[in-house]
Amino acid sequence: MRLGGRCLRQLVWIFIIVVAPAAYGATEDEAFYDEALEAFRAGEYERAVEGFLRANTAGRSDATLYYNLGSSYYKLERYTEAGIAFQRAAQDPKMAPLATYNLGLVAYQQGNTAIAASHFRRTLAISENDKLRELAQAMLARSEPAPSAAAQATPRVSPWTGFVEAGYGDDDNVTLISADQALVSSYQRDRFLELLAYTGRRLTGDSRTGIRIAGGIYALRYFDLTDYDTTTLHLGIGRNDTWNEWRMATDLDVYRTTLSTNPFTRTTTLAVQGRRRIPGFDQLRLRYRLSRIDELATVFDYLDGWRNEFDASLRWRAGTTRLRLDYEYEINNREDRQTTPFISVSPQRHTLRAVARQPLTNELTGTLDLQYRYSRYRDPNEVAPGIFVRREDIYTRTIGRLAYALSDDKELSLEYRFTDNRSNIPRYTYDRHQITVSFYMEW
Repeated sequence: MRLGGRCLRQLVWIFIIVVAPAAYGATEDEAFYDEALEAFRAGEYERAVEGFLRANTAGRSDATLYYNLGSSYYKLERYTEAGIAFQRAAQDPKMAPLATYNLGLVAYQQGNTAIAASHFRRTLAISENDKLRELAQAMLARSEPAPSAAAQATPRVSPWTGFVEAGYGDDDNVTLISADQALVSSYQRDRFLELLAYTGRRLTGDSRTGIRIAGGIYALRYFDLTDYDTTTLHLGIGRNDTWNEWRMATDLDVYRTTLSTNPFTRTTTLAVQGRRRIPGFDQLRLRYRLSRIDELATVFDYLDGWRNEFDASLRWRAGTTRLRLDYEYEINNREDRQTTPFISVSPQRHTLRAVARQPLTNELTGTLDLQYRYSRYRDPNEVAPGIFVRREDIYTRTIGRLAYALSDDKELSLEYRFTDNRSNIPRYTYDRHQITVSFYMEW
């Protein structure tokens, strides 16, 4: 079913009809709210906005108020403000289907058809109301124009998927890190360029079963401290399977890193993971990774050895906020520095990580990523002749990120990252601030 222009204009009338309030009593906020409803029904949308805002100031902040405020802004063609109000309404799970649908209408009116289509698809995924699903399906058809006759005659779908991200940033303490261990902090500031690219394809089967290959590159280049430049190449092969309700994946990956222009490290990783939906959550993932780390530069041979990682991850939604909580237990068995003084580089670690991702407007998304890690090393370090101390570190990392969607597959982002490592052996204590502006594109 396709909707004509007249029908599209009529769609907004489901707003107030659906969310008309129950009686609250003669409170100040309810009086403002009732006046705003009357103004809306009379077509006085400026007065309706003023009334809903006064009700909000007086203490009312439920999803219905934000929904009707968004409807008033929509009628005034103030689409950016309407989108913000609908985002607030969508945080209530009961209101989320309607609010998400209306976010699609806002994006459609602003000409962002790709973003509109994503909202309408989301409405279809979360709504059980047949009428709303019919409207969303119709608007999805409008937002996704039919392919041309030539495209229909000769469809071309690449078997490859992937992404590329390029960034420019500032680092106030350039630090060399190998296999998640800081080796050398320069305590000097420098600007940098970085590039991350990944691609992969299925060789057999589909997304649930079959064999796939992948490859990628990460390059980091400093403007002045070129001794810290690194390049990592990645090749991998994997297999997907299903087992009962679990989606399983087994991967074998090889990473080779150069430092400046010299060979540095080679890491070979075997990973086995399973993920599934569980009640109350979008996804539970369990994973085990075994890595062999080989240092290709003789000066770092003491880092050779094995790393075992066991981790669990939960993902879920709270309104429009996407949440993720991770726990990881890591055991290292490295060669260590056997010369005098003895230095252990074989930590046991516990890591907690929490990530929250929240849409702020139709195009802007904010992410907060917090990580805490406690490390206790296997053997005591010799910190002075005859004096041994077992190293313990507390590592924290905070990342704040704003991403602006240029389209469904392109975005610009601004990221701030603060890293702080506190150790009972002072030489391993450091902190680091990084700011990066990036462009991201996927295919």
